[in-house]
Amino acid sequence: MRKVDLRMNEEQKYRIIKKLVESDGNKTRTSKKMNCTVRTVNRYIHKYKENSKEAFIHGNRNRKPSCTFDEAIKLRVLNLYQDIYYDCNVQHFSEFLLREEGIDISSRTLLTWLKDIDILSPKARRITKKTLKARINRELVSANKRQTKKLENQ
Repeated sequence: MRKVDLRMNEEQKYRIIKKLVESDGNKTRTSKKMNCTVRTVNRYIHKYKENSKEAFIHGNRNRKPSCTFDEAIKLRVLNLYQDIYYDCNVQHFSEFLLREEGIDISSRTLLTWLKDIDILSPKARRITKKTLKARINRELVSANKRQTKKLENQ
């Protein structure tokens, strides 16, 4: 039997159901404790009896969501923004991508990708620019502290 690592909420469900099965406890009380229905408790009991601890692992664990974009597309889009469409705001960039490149990506997704690599829209507000600048400064200061600490230890 292989070792099964459960996350915190899965572990809690496992312990509650295990205790219920071993002590032949009250399903109604257990359902209120788990904030679910008695039918769900019955399904957990059935799963527990068939597969023990493995039954409580979520089925989508270690899988990419179906709505994620391929990494190659993401890199292509970011390169297009940096090389060609650098003066467009995010909404216009998404429209250009759809019309010119045939890539349908929401402006919200584009904004998230651009913020991840510290690129702001030309239409970004002052507070957004200020926040980004402060975060970059904090990262530089912490990197300098780590570097000086390494030099002192040598």
